[in-house]
Amino acid sequence: MSQSATPPRSTFRRNANTTALLDYAPWFLMAILLSAMLIVAGITRDITAISFAGAFAFALFIVIVANKLNGAVRHAPALDTASNEDLLELAGEAAVANARLMGTLYGWGAVALLAVYTLTPVSWQHGWQYGAGMALIGAICFASATAITRSTQALRLRILKATETLAVLQGLAAATGLAFLIMSGKLASTKGDWPANIIFLIGGSALVLMCAVAVYTNRRVLPARLT
Repeated sequence: MSQSATPPRSTFRRNANTTALLDYAPWFLMAILLSAMLIVAGITRDITAISFAGAFAFALFIVIVANKLNGAVRHAPALDTASNEDLLELAGEAAVANARLMGTLYGWGAVALLAVYTLTPVSWQHGWQYGAGMALIGAICFASATAITRSTQALRLRILKATETLAVLQGLAAATGLAFLIMSGKLASTKGDWPANIIFLIGGSALVLMCAVAVYTNRRVLPARLT
């Protein structure tokens, strides 16, 4: 009787495990393909608004998902009274989800760039370079998620602190890039890089928001007694 009345230690972590992205994987795949198709269609039809809408729709979708998953973590039941072990587990789940979401965002950028400079008449000598670079960074994000998942309890806190620092630096770098993109006047460019600039603008804005959400969640879940 006493065993059935007392929940196992893993109940909190299992109930709070809202960060699995498997259910979203098919939707993200369809969103990436649809976004790339709209961006390409806007270029071939010479209607910039279509390309912008295609990029914006995907960015909005992934930011909404990121906010939903992180919000569920921040408002997990009994968060304020959870044990250190449970908090580290929950923060790790959030960090894994955020790393995979950022990897997905970079993957979208890679697919969009490669589609633009493969399927349209527009040419830009750096299109493939930036596309490959985004694909590589996306792969690193997914690899970091795997590293967090496989980390031991003893290393988890150090890894979470490191990922928070990286999120801050990544967000600042993206914000700096956005400022340069806007102030340099590149958004008004009629050269071959104009589709890439749309992808950089929309993707960079989404990345800044996602980094901010990730940092906020990590600091909300990990209290002063752990940090």
